[in-house]
Amino acid sequence: MTTESNIALADKVLAEKAKPSRAERGEVRGSGIIIGRRDRKGRLTVVPFPFEHGTREGAVAEATRLSHQHPGATFVVLVAVETVLNDKVE
Repeated sequence: MTTESNIALADKVLAEKAKPSRAERGEVRGSGIIIGRRDRKGRLTVVPFPFEHGTREGAVAEATRLSHQHPGATFVVLVAVETVLNDKVE
């Protein structure tokens, strides 16, 4: 690697570290309040690692913002009603 490519790589790493984490941007992990989207066939879709909102109202506000950004798309606010954990490891 040349010195220039080393500097470019170092700059990239520093820039990545400077980005705020999702938790720093207001995510409340464990809240269970997420946003899903209905596809054209009406199926509910959710990204693999959805952002968890701190309040239902915050999630509704975000779903409203997304609906303005994507006219015609249907967004759904989902709230977890139960959590189940099997802590027995086989």
